[in-house]
Order: sequence, then C-alpha cells, then structure tokens
Amino acid sequence: MSGHSLIAEYDIEKKELFVDSLLNETPDDNKLFNYLRDNKHMTLEGVQRIVRSSDNVNQLFQVIEGKLDHCSFECRTAIENETIWIRINAQAYKTKGSKRQNKMICHVTNITEEKLLEEKLRHAEYETRQSELEIQKVREADKLKSAFLANMSHEIRTPLNAIIGFSNILAETDDREEKEEFVKIINNNSDLLLRLITDILDFSKIESGILDYSLADASLKEIFYEQFQVHALKIQEQVSLICDFDALPDILVHTDPKRVTQVISNLISNAVKFTEKGSIRLSFRIVEGYVLIEVIDTGIGISLQHQQTIFDRFMKVNSFKQGTGLGLTICKTIIKALGGTIGVDSKVGEGTRFWFTLPYNR
Repeated sequence: MSGHSLIAEYDIEKKELFVDSLLNETPDDNKLFNYLRDNKHMTLEGVQRIVRSSDNVNQLFQVIEGKLDHCSFECRTAIENETIWIRINAQAYKTKGSKRQNKMICHVTNITEEKLLEEKLRHAEYETRQSELEIQKVREADKLKSAFLANMSHEIRTPLNAIIGFSNILAETDDREEKEEFVKIINNNSDLLLRLITDILDFSKIESGILDYSLADASLKEIFYEQFQVHALKIQEQVSLICDFDALPDILVHTDPKRVTQVISNLISNAVKFTEKGSIRLSFRIVEGYVLIEVIDTGIGISLQHQQTIFDRFMKVNSFKQGTGLGLTICKTIIKALGGTIGVDSKVGEGTRFWFTLPYNR
C-alpha cells in the first residue's frame, strides 16, 4: 500500500479537485485513490474533511490563494476510519487567457508504511539508548559493589585485628590502667564490628526485599532515653551529648520501635564519628501530621556535593573514617517504609543536622 501515488488537478476558480482515472493506474487496495476516484469532483471543503489539521496543510491553501506557486509537505488523512500518511507535492499554474494561477497539479503519495518504519526505527533507537543506559547503570553498580567489597574487607579486618591484638596484649599485662584501656579498645572495636555486620545483613535483606517490620505503639521518649544512655558511655570527652528530656512530649507513635531505634542509633553514631569537639543534640517535636526527629552536631560538616548523594548506596563522606557507607542508605529505606521522610542540612566546618519524620495521629 505504501508508495501508491496518484495525480489530481485542482480547479482554483471552481474549488474542485478532479482525479482522472486514465492518468492513474493504481491497484484496488489504494483506499485513498479509490476514495478520490469515487469523488472525482471534490470541493475544498471535501478535502478539508479528509485531511487532518496540520500546519503544513496551510501551505496548500497559500498556493490556492496565490501566495505561493508550489509546496511540498506531509500530513495524515482519515479514510474509512483508517489513518493514512501522505506526501503532497503541488504546483500552481495558469491556463491560457487567465490573469492569475487558476489550476494546481497535485502529486499525492501514500507514505504510511514509510512512516510506520520511521516510528519503528525511532522506537528501536529509544530502546537502544535505554539499553545503553541500563548497561551503564549496571557497570556503575558493579564498580560500586566492587569498591564496597574491597572496602568492607578492610573495614572488617581493622576491628578484628584490634580485638585479636589487644586481647593478646591484655593477657600479658598486669598493669590495671593498661588493662582498662585495652578492654575499652576491645569493646569499641567489638561494637564497631557488630554494627558493620548488622549493616551488611540489613542491606542484604533490603536487596532481597525481605527486611521485616513489626508495627506497635512506641514511646519515642523511652527510645531516646535508652539511646542516650548507650551512646553517652562511648562519646569522647570533648563532646557533650545533649537531650532535654523534660521538654520532650510524652507521645506514642504507631511504628516499628526496633527500626526507629536502629535509625536513631545510626544517626547518633554517625554524629559521634565526625564530631571531635562541641555537642550532639537530640530532640523531637510534634509538627502537624507527623513527628520530626533531629540529631544535630557541631562536627566537620558535609559539603553540598556530598549532601546530594549521602543517602546513596556505598557512599562515604570520609574514606579515612570507619564504616561501610551503608548506614544512611538503610536509614532512608526504613523511614520510607514507615511512611516518613529523611534529610540532611549541613555547612562545612559548622556541623550537620540529620532529621526524619514519622506519621503521627493524636
């Protein structure tokens, strides 16, 4: 059907389109030709009924009005409820004795299959681009995972070496102060190793889509108090852990207390890691429709560039600090699953504010 063409003449003065069957040897399956053949003397209004609205069609009318002497364009037509693409080449001329152009020869070609092929090619190009993007994403993910595995191996070995090394030294020393210091180092590295393994296991569950949640009414104030006590024992002497418990509202939030505790603990640990002096302040307050939880520190801060990617997988702000780069990704996944949002505000050298929300119904 594509490639079928016909020649027609349009009488500008009479406003009629004439198709001469003798000039057009066209197969019977050409619906456009059959339609025009059956309507040999078609008016301009008849042409407008079958030619769908298009800016290009205006060129044809400009030739008819004498503003142009020729035109060439593509447009769609609707014949027997079927959309057909056509290419029209029109040339105006004047007959003997006429002062103006009064006739127009039109060469009409059916380009439906050509258009369908163009659409298939565009779709194929789009699919190719999408495939290339997917391949690029896979490659980037592979690079990140490879870097993560190498980093994880280092992160696990470091606390293990400390635990093994100081355990051996501990057995050989009789000095009480040295023993206390070695026990403290062993405990800190044991906690670090536990957090590393927990992060890795949780991330594996997230990747598999099996991270479990158990909803119940939980007291945020109790969670805060428990985490305050846990982290107050580990914080550096130059840093103050602050929480005004009297100012915290006594509320129950329907959520997963275990996962909320995990997020708060992760954010406090993160603040401790990057705050060498000053304070880390914990708080929460009720905002209309939700509870806003904040962990604010006076640490080294985070650059704007890192703020935009800090919740991404395997991202680490400081390669010299311990950690898998998974903690904040896990926090984001948990808070999203619990119906909240999480974010960060920070200035380099001034400190960082991590915050997240949880739905709250009084």
